[in-house]
Amino acid sequence: MATVYILHSDKLNKFYIGSCQDLNVRLNQHRNKEYKNSFTSKADDWKVYFSVDDLSYDQARQIETHIKNMKSSIYIRNLKKYPEIIEKLKVKYGAAPLNISGVWSSSSRKQLFFRYTRTVQVFLATSFFRCSLRFRLGSTGAT
Repeated sequence: MATVYILHSDKLNKFYIGSCQDLNVRLNQHRNKEYKNSFTSKADDWKVYFSVDDLSYDQARQIETHIKNMKSSIYIRNLKKYPEIIEKLKVKYGAAPLNISGVWSSSSRKQLFFRYTRTVQVFLATSFFRCSLRFRLGSTGAT
């Protein structure tokens, strides 16, 4: 299982976002400065600010990329403050929340249904547009 983690340095007043399969090994690499020119080698006071465990590796990488793309320390602080944000990211990137009995909750079924419905609507709309465009241009169907 993989982990998404966020480190914070008081010295730099910066966050570092990463993902890995073994957090303890990866933290030791950061602390021992195994990668000399890396961002985390600029300071030696990195502390784990936040982490999300029990993810698939692909899911962890996608969530890591999502957080990095937000480019916001406020967003990072809100991840810690509002745990529902992480739950939504887990759903968005592949893991539906389960209730205690291991069966999908009604809210996760609704979310997946609406996501699927929206995907179908977009597909149908773009397919219709392509067909109508071919008809207006007098295309024989060959593209």
